[in-house]
Amino acid sequence: MKLTIAILFIIFSNSLSAQTKLPNSKGQLDRTSVIRFSDKQIEKLKNLILDNKGHYINKNFPKAYRYISSQLIAMNASSHPRIDAGTIFWFDKADNINEAAGWSSYMVRTYTTIGIQLADRDVGDLQRVSDDIAINVLTDVIEAHGVPPLQNILARDITAAMEVGNIKDLAGWGGSVFYWNMPLVDHNGDLIKDPISGDEDDYLTLGDYILRNPERTRRFIKTSVLCIAYTPYLTTVTDVNGLMKSLKAVKNLPDIVRLPIIEGVSEIDSIQGSVLSLMK
Repeated sequence: MKLTIAILFIIFSNSLSAQTKLPNSKGQLDRTSVIRFSDKQIEKLKNLILDNKGHYINKNFPKAYRYISSQLIAMNASSHPRIDAGTIFWFDKADNINEAAGWSSYMVRTYTTIGIQLADRDVGDLQRVSDDIAINVLTDVIEAHGVPPLQNILARDITAAMEVGNIKDLAGWGGSVFYWNMPLVDHNGDLIKDPISGDEDDYLTLGDYILRNPERTRRFIKTSVLCIAYTPYLTTVTDVNGLMKSLKAVKNLPDIVRLPIIEGVSEIDSIQGSVLSLMK
């Protein structure tokens, strides 16, 4: 089984192009406007997540995510410009994460658990965290009459993780590897200017926030190493798209964190370490 998965990793790794990110990058700001939904689409979403008394139907959150995902994919087929891939990926994987199924869910939940533990905090109910994220995001979609920009969606994700999940900071947030270059927003949902560069169009990114603090950088590296190294091989084949996204995400990290992650994984699992070494 390990050999089979290793071959699978190698095939996918060889398809990835090299791309080095600077610690102080301008990030990936793909969209700043709402992807508008029709009244019919919003009504459909409401019927999925709210009962006749206006209470949330938590068991239907995965269905709601799948509905939004299907609408975005259909819209993207004829959209000019095309809908940003980050938003489509988030909703594509949100249902599995909420259901605790597949590679993406395992990685996000495992990363979050390890991140909390390394910060010497108690691990709470991760399902409650996931449901709170769903309430935040799906309510925003209804109120905005469409899908807000990805950075605003992630901010709602992060808020739930911090307030409900007892996560100390972004070094322990489950999406940190995937959205390293995402600009951060403040409590009003506005983009945060990078205080170091001073450039008008340079925003503080998640990666900037982590790298500018040695302790956060250390925890990010250690959390990533433990999460990757101890993920069961069988889990990887349950979500190939999520696996590919994970490989690309690691590959696109700056060397200052990417190389220590590869070295750390290699010390625990030589097979996965060899695969990740292909990304050097």
